[in-house]
Amino acid sequence: MYDSGQNPMGVAPERRELLARAVTAGKTPGGRLMLVGEPGMGKSYLIDAVLRSLDGARQVLFTRTTAGDHEPFAGLRDLLARIPDEAFQQLPSEQRDPVLAVLGRGPSVHSDPATLQAGVTQILSDISRGGAAIVVDEWQWLDPETRRLVERALLRPEIGSALSIVAARSADGSPEDLAVRPLFASTDVAAVVELRAASVRRVVADAGFGKLSPSTMADVTEVSGGNPLWAMELASARANGDPRRSPSISVVEAMRDRVAALPTSVRDALALVAVLGSIGVDDLEALRTNAVTAVAVGVERRVFRFEDGVVSAAHPLLAAAALNALTPDEERALNAAVSVLPLSAFRQLEHRNAGAQPGVHEGLALELSTATARARCSGATETAFRLARKALVRTGQDSTHRPSRVADAAELAFAIGDAALALEIVAELDLVVLSVPVFDRSLSVLVLALDKTGGQTAVVRRLESLQRAAPIATPHWNIIETWRVISSHGQDDDAVRRLLELVDVLPGTETPRTVSAALQWAAYFRLERGEGVDDALVAGVRAVERVAGAPALEDTADAMEALWPHQADDLVRSRANLTTFIRAAKAAGESYATVQGLAHATIVETIAGRLDAAQPLLLQTEEEARALQLLPPSVYRARALIALARNDRELLDELLLGRMSPAAENHGSLLRAGVAGLDNAYSERWDDALEDLEVAYSAARSRHIDEPGKRLWIDVELVRALVHIGDVDRATAITADLAVLGQRPMRAHARGQALRLQALLAARLGDDERALRLSSDGLAALRRGGFQPELVRAQLEQIELLRSMGQVARGRHLLSTVTESAARIGDPRLIGRAESARARLESDDGRATLTPAELRVARAAASGQTNREIAAELFLSIRTVETHLASGYRKIGVRTRTQLALSLHDLTLEASA
Repeated sequence: MYDSGQNPMGVAPERRELLARAVTAGKTPGGRLMLVGEPGMGKSYLIDAVLRSLDGARQVLFTRTTAGDHEPFAGLRDLLARIPDEAFQQLPSEQRDPVLAVLGRGPSVHSDPATLQAGVTQILSDISRGGAAIVVDEWQWLDPETRRLVERALLRPEIGSALSIVAARSADGSPEDLAVRPLFASTDVAAVVELRAASVRRVVADAGFGKLSPSTMADVTEVSGGNPLWAMELASARANGDPRRSPSISVVEAMRDRVAALPTSVRDALALVAVLGSIGVDDLEALRTNAVTAVAVGVERRVFRFEDGVVSAAHPLLAAAALNALTPDEERALNAAVSVLPLSAFRQLEHRNAGAQPGVHEGLALELSTATARARCSGATETAFRLARKALVRTGQDSTHRPSRVADAAELAFAIGDAALALEIVAELDLVVLSVPVFDRSLSVLVLALDKTGGQTAVVRRLESLQRAAPIATPHWNIIETWRVISSHGQDDDAVRRLLELVDVLPGTETPRTVSAALQWAAYFRLERGEGVDDALVAGVRAVERVAGAPALEDTADAMEALWPHQADDLVRSRANLTTFIRAAKAAGESYATVQGLAHATIVETIAGRLDAAQPLLLQTEEEARALQLLPPSVYRARALIALARNDRELLDELLLGRMSPAAENHGSLLRAGVAGLDNAYSERWDDALEDLEVAYSAARSRHIDEPGKRLWIDVELVRALVHIGDVDRATAITADLAVLGQRPMRAHARGQALRLQALLAARLGDDERALRLSSDGLAALRRGGFQPELVRAQLEQIELLRSMGQVARGRHLLSTVTESAARIGDPRLIGRAESARARLESDDGRATLTPAELRVARAAASGQTNREIAAELFLSIRTVETHLASGYRKIGVRTRTQLALSLHDLTLEASA
């Protein structure tokens, strides 16, 4: 597999095992391998060998990226270049048109990123069914738009498990040397090993330096450290009398001599290739005479690659050296020259900008700003940010357009995940003198970025400072006040009223970001106050989205309708909307929203008692969460509820003792204390439960979280703990709050829990009859609510109440239902409680103490036989029959044959009626 003369940096014997691993990864569905090595190690030639090996075995989607190619979606165009147009006709038109547009196969159209992602995801899904591999050379230079689209598509299990990917990247000492998240784990990364001495000598000889003396060749071999490119440079230097002994300067600098020694025509062509990344030979000929000859010489000297009519540098370091050799004026002249080539509008503009003299240029600034908007609409966020920064450089400090362009750049910096840079950009603005629309945008990004980097305190402090400088009741002051109320996280009791008042006075067409945030947070605060999902506010958010565009999926009205209802008892509504939400998030490739949706779906199925459905959902959540650096709080809540339901001690310890994401840590005391309290309560460790639940309850109340569904329903177990220790007054007060909530529409679960707790209190006070009525009413409401584990817990409490009232047979009948439900749910602690209830009932059940003779007589009597008939059948005297019956009546606690029959058949008088 070593191609002498044709491939001097080819597959040496010591790299054949690595090649075999790469080929295996490429041929295996879901295979992954990232080749990592320092510049010059021969990664590209390994990739070439992989391509040859895969040819015919699988469909291959290939791109070789270059440092100079910044065009958005350039990698995607390469990857899908061989996919026929017919394959795209299967897509819905709203997906097909934007995909064809970015591929350069259709007219430019406006599209949102989610639609484009959905189209690319579907195409890759179709390709993956037939077996395919993605191969990328120089992964680190893959344009960010392509990288994001590919990553999000491959994170879908059905695609990621079928489509393999082999890539190569240069080592730079970053964490990505060990793993390239989210697609490659550390076990998917392989280092490109150094060549042994024999292989280095072969490379040097094939490069035309085989006549070096043995001692010089040995010296080159040792000094090169097994890097074939460095070995060739050292050999070239020695052949020219350069005695250097070590790479004391960078490889790029070392290659300058090689570039300088090239013929002028080759050097000029290399500079053009370096500026463009790659160029068609016809375009090169149009810019430089004798270009074809120069390319031929460059290929012979291993300076150029020439494939399918396209010229590129044989190695990125050659291109870098060529650029470093240019003066600023020469580089500008080259960019101006290539800007007339038939490139995409984005690339033409960027080259024209790079070819102009530095400084303010309003014409270029306007073009760059317009291109920013187009890139943003097409989903090329990173390209949009790059263009926005260039527009700023070309915009004068006193230009009336500068504030709007600063807001563009700041919003885009935040969108690509750099909150600190967003703050740095927006810092140049004097916010209070901005126009209302620009102020709305600038303050929104300022608050969001500052919240991520400095937290709530920093946000409130900055807002208060700005508010002091703004005239009261002006639009600027009202925008600041809106964000101040939001940033207080509803600490004021009248936060909702205040936000809605501000929405009424804000100029909605000029302040869409602030209005949308106000409506969403007002709805959220109402949810926390126990008022449920406010459909009118959700509709208001949706109306703003229709006018101003939808934000990230997790901040939309659709998210509100999917993620919120189950927190206010409505499992059915959440379950239906979550299905749609998760599907949309996956199609759009929005990982955060996907994880949120799956985590909430896990929660819904867990509290519904469907652990068989919840467990796979949690596994999907964890798989999708690999793509995220910071997890949504809902993931920790889902883990906690599953751990409690499974009594998973290891997972519980991890949750209680481990670190959480910053967003989850904001409510960490509530979650940790609540989980610990529920864990102790479910195991009936009441003293420990009371301590933890009090901490959680206080934390929730201090944050104005009055909705039990948002505080893990700790209210119920807290009341049970208080009843256990005899604190009836406090238990009654908490139960009363729950009863008020239960009177609201669509709150069957809250109503059932309140009745259940009232029954416990009545029993504690000795009013068993009232307790039984309340308990029965509570069970009816809990059945409608759909929280099956809570229904079982309430039924177990009623069984204990029936036992204490002497209604053992009725308790025994209910227990059969409870046992079946507990087994179906799969909660080991519920199953254990049901078994304990059975043992207690049996200890109170007189049937267990009947002698065999007494039991035979009792069964005969229960079947309707007279004493005489029983005596004749069992060969007993009538007196003995009467004695056995009297003893049986006494032990079972009945007085008539009817009661005896009902008891022996596990029926109650009420059930019989």
